[in-house]
Amino acid sequence: MYICADTYDDEPTFRAYARETVNRHRQFKMDPVLWSAFWTVFTNFLKSRGTVTPQQEQAWMQLGKTFDEECQSHLKALGLPHV
Repeated sequence: MYICADTYDDEPTFRAYARETVNRHRQFKMDPVLWSAFWTVFTNFLKSRGTVTPQQEQAWMQLGKTFDEECQSHLKALGLPHV
């Protein structure tokens, strides 16, 4: 997750990482909704480990939304199921 947080301000790199993540997970034929659902699971995990402010949660969810948008766009470009 560090790479997502560290590259978020460098949009081309962040989006390239999202596409590469899709490429590495293609073999698992994941349901496209999981790219978005992951971020809810992740923020709940963070909450279970300590305090997460509403602002931090909102920031992670915004990052996840951008990540999901790029994943869905890449899936569509590859001709794979997408949301």
